[in-house]
Amino acid sequence: AKHSVLGGAKKLLEGSTASDDGLLATPSSSRILRASDLEDAAALVPAISEEASAPVDTSGIRSFLQDDDEAEEEEEGEVELHRSQRVLSRAVHATGTYKDGWPLEDEDSAEVTASFIFEEMMMLVRGYSDGKMSLHKLPSDPSPRFLRGHRGSRVNTLFCSTSRDYSHVIVSGGEDCTIRVWQLESGEELHTWNQHSDGISHLYLLPNGIDGEWRSKFLSISKDLSVGLFSLRTMHCLQMFTGHPAPITDVRLRLDQDYLLVKCEDTSVSVWEMSTGQLEGCICGPESREITETAVDITNMRSSRPKSMQSMGLSAMTLHGLDGDTPTEIVMLNIKQLIQELYQKMRNYVVRSSSEMQAAPKQPTRAPGRPTFVPSTVHHLTQPSIGSVSDLLLCSAYLTYSYLLPWGVDEELDAQLESELQLSPPRPPVSLCSRGHKGKLTMMTPAYSNAYSRFSTSSFLTASHTLAAVAYTKTLLQIGEAKNAFSSILSFFCAILPDRIPRYVEPSLGFLTNFWQDQMDDVSQSTHSIFDATLDRQSPKDREAFVSQWAMRLESDSRRGMKTRALAVVVLGILGAERAGSMSASLQAQIVEGLQQLLFQDQISLQVFATEILGKGYETWRIHITNHAPIILKLFSLSLIADPPLISKVAHHALMQIGAAEPVQFVITLAEHPMRGTRQFDPKEYSQALGIIGGLVKKKPVSLLSELPRLVETVVQTLDPNVPSLRDSCMKAATSVLHSVVSKFPMVSFHQQSQRLAVGTSRGSIVIYDLKSASRVHVLDAFSSAVTALSYSQDGKMLACYSIYAGQVRLWETQAQFFGFGTNPRCRYKFPVAKPDRSFQPRQLLESVRLEWASPKALILVRGWEGSVTFQL
Repeated sequence: AKHSVLGGAKKLLEGSTASDDGLLATPSSSRILRASDLEDAAALVPAISEEASAPVDTSGIRSFLQDDDEAEEEEEGEVELHRSQRVLSRAVHATGTYKDGWPLEDEDSAEVTASFIFEEMMMLVRGYSDGKMSLHKLPSDPSPRFLRGHRGSRVNTLFCSTSRDYSHVIVSGGEDCTIRVWQLESGEELHTWNQHSDGISHLYLLPNGIDGEWRSKFLSISKDLSVGLFSLRTMHCLQMFTGHPAPITDVRLRLDQDYLLVKCEDTSVSVWEMSTGQLEGCICGPESREITETAVDITNMRSSRPKSMQSMGLSAMTLHGLDGDTPTEIVMLNIKQLIQELYQKMRNYVVRSSSEMQAAPKQPTRAPGRPTFVPSTVHHLTQPSIGSVSDLLLCSAYLTYSYLLPWGVDEELDAQLESELQLSPPRPPVSLCSRGHKGKLTMMTPAYSNAYSRFSTSSFLTASHTLAAVAYTKTLLQIGEAKNAFSSILSFFCAILPDRIPRYVEPSLGFLTNFWQDQMDDVSQSTHSIFDATLDRQSPKDREAFVSQWAMRLESDSRRGMKTRALAVVVLGILGAERAGSMSASLQAQIVEGLQQLLFQDQISLQVFATEILGKGYETWRIHITNHAPIILKLFSLSLIADPPLISKVAHHALMQIGAAEPVQFVITLAEHPMRGTRQFDPKEYSQALGIIGGLVKKKPVSLLSELPRLVETVVQTLDPNVPSLRDSCMKAATSVLHSVVSKFPMVSFHQQSQRLAVGTSRGSIVIYDLKSASRVHVLDAFSSAVTALSYSQDGKMLACYSIYAGQVRLWETQAQFFGFGTNPRCRYKFPVAKPDRSFQPRQLLESVRLEWASPKALILVRGWEGSVTFQL
């Protein structure tokens, strides 16, 4: 299979930098290799996922994905088939021959002999053995157009480009020795070249850089052992390079030297000067290989396209097999990029519609062809407004959605897709492919590439396809008007589809963890939904087996043990955070140990997982943590990281959970210890620590109630005028925290003019601080039980306090002076208050009780469960 698509797939995709979340769809109806080339192709069918799955019938599945554990890479262009090793190691279940999986669409029709996918127009152009060509608008075209020029003669090669007048053209070469140029839009034949005396085998566009004309020149390779250079700009034949000693196998360029290198089957290399057409020499032997290694390989220019998948939502290429075999057309979908393109398209519609409405406000009628996408508001574009289906149909990114839908599984859903979304099943039919590790390509043959096979083959394939479809649907649900249809699709994928597919294979949860914390919300939310839906479908027995299987990986000692253990910790951690009853206490302890190890790793992605899982399931994990301080400090340091922003977000959430559950340790670690301990914060860090504490005060004030005096004392110390650097750095943060404390806790009161802050404690005392000097000025023994509410009078001369447990309101004469001096406070008034006949939770008291001054002589006690009481002085 040296020159077959097997070697081609490896050669084309090896080392590609495209993201692994790309889904590939290949419109193809014919086989790549002849049935005679392979007696039986069952050995070519390794399971896609490394996870064990139940035996399923994978008839027709053909994989070109090599084992990642292989010690040595095979030579470029060659793939050795280790039959027994792969079958035993990957639990393959396959039947049938290679030909069975690659049947012709119509046995009576001509065979496809050449093809090209023009991404710019989403157009599939095919050449046939009888000389005709067809134009299919992707993804679905029930009535393709046909062009006839190479009459009765096989079309061997073709490509699409842009001509001198910027119209789109098709260039084809056939067995009739001619090269023809067609206008793609009209189908008109523009030009014909007859320079060759035998069939045209290949046509190649030149890269930019020869004379500045982008895609204006191309090379032809003919069976008459010649190469031609042609210009689409002038429609002239520029040079003919003839007289090669053997059939041509490779063509390369030396752009800096104006050289064309033509390699033949006898390993000789002819060196031509392109501008003059003169032969500079013919090189044979080892020197020929050296001279071609550093040259530009234009025969592989299209194959390098997958490297740009990160920046392209849709890209395409054609894989050519042995001479005479039908090419395989591949459309690659980068779902994340397509989502971004869709959002951008909708934003552009918002902006354009807004400008048009402002320019012509009195023209309510819609111009022909103008999108009906009109936003209700256009000043905020972070989320696109609602778009109609007709608007979506203008986006090529939306049309690719058809490749992801489960056509043929549910008749009612198919009808809804066609009527409400105006989509149709892909035609020509598609063959699903996935791009895996190091760009390896795994594809399903067209005969078995239906919705049933996509979800009954492997856990990896189920997960990747489901995630792509659900993420894209979530995006459309936000920006499209057809809410019912998109909601139906989401429900179908997550809840209904598993019951409709015989021998459905559950998605790989290990694979899904790769997108658990994806920066794109639609992708991460979809991952969570699929993950939860998969776990919800598990029976108690299945759940037990699932946990046992992953628990075994915690003990893995293979050479990839660290990665295996990390993945097991993540999967089990996600499960335990929401379903703690699914695992034993000993296993929980193992997970906590693993999470702490991941948290202190240098790899950000592992830290993100550990942080989120610790925060999300802290109530489960806390009993297995012996020392919280290192975890709190580590999470605090992670919360300061600006890039990526996700780590700061999840770290802040985890700190809130730990602070609510461990307020004493939290305040000591972030507030007290940094000022007096061995690990002291600098002023900026301390300011940020106060911000974290302030966030906890706002979100979970009840958790800090018992530590309120300690918290206030620590915050006040940061305002010490004797430490100006600390005071200057923390002034804003400390003021914000104290403001939150006063607003959340009724037992704290602040008088602005005197800068006095009073704090009631659970022991019944009241501590008064002077914020100007950051010092404690008075401690009042108000009650023998906890203080419930405090309030300074408007002039600051009286401080009212109330204890629900003591059943009394007391007023203290503080006589505060504006210079910070005055007499010791004394109690002037005592008012009895009936104790309630029932008990209250701390949260109820924080929200329902308060003291208010109606006037200098009138005090109001508000108790939410019975109204208010006024006391006259």
